[in-house]
Amino acid sequence: MGARFSVEGVKRSSTRASSETSIDDRN
Repeated sequence: MGARFSVEGVKRSSTRASSETSIDDRN
């Protein structure tokens, strides 16, 4: 469950990360 949510969340946030680059720094 956690791994699936993480992968889907990162893929969906990928578009936002490009603008905020917040998830990229976390990973």
